[in-house]
Amino acid sequence: MGRLSSHPKSGREHRPQQKGTTSSPDDTTIYTEVTEVTNQLASGDPRWKQGLNPLVDREILGGKIVAYQIQWFNGGWSGWYVPGINDLDWVVNTGSDDQQGQRLVWSYFYDHAHKYIIATN
Repeated sequence: MGRLSSHPKSGREHRPQQKGTTSSPDDTTIYTEVTEVTNQLASGDPRWKQGLNPLVDREILGGKIVAYQIQWFNGGWSGWYVPGINDLDWVVNTGSDDQQGQRLVWSYFYDHAHKYIIATN
């Protein structure tokens, strides 16, 4: 973990991103609404499985997911994942299709039920 420092403009504490995280420090979008979306069935949208794209939530849902959970096939729910903080998938996919390699945990939205908190304009 990086050490805490004060943000020069706001005075708020800032924790530097860890190496390998996917959050975008250039995202200066101001979101005006935050909504919890529950009971989402598997989406079937293959864009969720495309590697480490941290912007796929904006492309598909039109907003920024701030936290999410996956419902596993046994019916249990995961803990909360936060994009760019703890959402790097522990499974590295191998195979001959274009979905191989490292990806984010939200890749499970493709074939698992899920819920999320999203910020939109």
